[in-house]
Amino acid sequence: MLSYVLPAFVRGILHFIWVAVFSVLCASSAIVCGLLKYFFPVKPWMLLMTRLMSALIIFWGDCMRFGVVLFTQTSVEVRGMEGLSKEKNYLIIANHQSWADVLLIYQRFNHKISAIKVFMKSQLLWLPVIGWGCWLMGFPFLKRYTKEQLVKNPSLKGKDIKSTKKMCRRAAQIPVTIMSFVEGTRYRDYKAKRQKTPYQHLLKPRAGGVAYIMTAMEDMLDQVLDVTLIYPAGKSGFWYYLCGTLPKVIIQVHPRPITKAMIGDYAEDRDFRTHFQAWLNQLWLEKDNEIDQAIKAYAEVGKHDQDH
Repeated sequence: MLSYVLPAFVRGILHFIWVAVFSVLCASSAIVCGLLKYFFPVKPWMLLMTRLMSALIIFWGDCMRFGVVLFTQTSVEVRGMEGLSKEKNYLIIANHQSWADVLLIYQRFNHKISAIKVFMKSQLLWLPVIGWGCWLMGFPFLKRYTKEQLVKNPSLKGKDIKSTKKMCRRAAQIPVTIMSFVEGTRYRDYKAKRQKTPYQHLLKPRAGGVAYIMTAMEDMLDQVLDVTLIYPAGKSGFWYYLCGTLPKVIIQVHPRPITKAMIGDYAEDRDFRTHFQAWLNQLWLEKDNEIDQAIKAYAEVGKHDQDH
């Protein structure tokens, strides 16, 4: 549409405005619904407001997808989504390459699975309008305490876990998908060097948050969706996404069963912590290989096209 008419820089600005306007609109509407829900604590009314807020999440995803159609020519290929349901509870664990990751997952998983709520850092709660709206919509916020804080105030021990469990339970009042970017931050070369990561394309996965979610929702979760976001051309920046100059994105989905061995006390049980981290490390090794193969395959296609 506009991607064939306007220059990339102009498309990027217009796309950014599009994302910002609909994000603020949906978050503002969620704040209104959230206030109506808590000021009138009658169960049928509260459930109605909860469903309205889930509908807002889905509407936002639709808006993000239309923005891609309107402003970009990016090809997004999704693999492995067969058999998923809007009536099930999922946990998405994904690598994190760009701010575009969130938008891509929302727009491509929309109407395929239950409404997605992102597992967020507690600092984002104070983001005006957006943070407040996410909190009222039931997005789980993780507040972690440092060793120094725990030494100074021992009563804080375990409080982050209890808070996480409570928020995950609240989020699952109706079918829901919780999404966690397990690396905790976006991949950058300097971060990989600082971490001394063993992977070519990924940062080290952080197991704690995922373990807390799985323990909190052990009797609710149906599957783990292991999602790999691949930018085979090498570009993954948010600005490239907005401008539509990302030639291709691949989203690979691997549904994983939840076993009893994956549920335990991550904070206190050392053996479980070691086992769970090893399981996650293995998934990350498979992701890394998957990304590497996709990049090589894309390069081969490009080389073949140039030769012909």
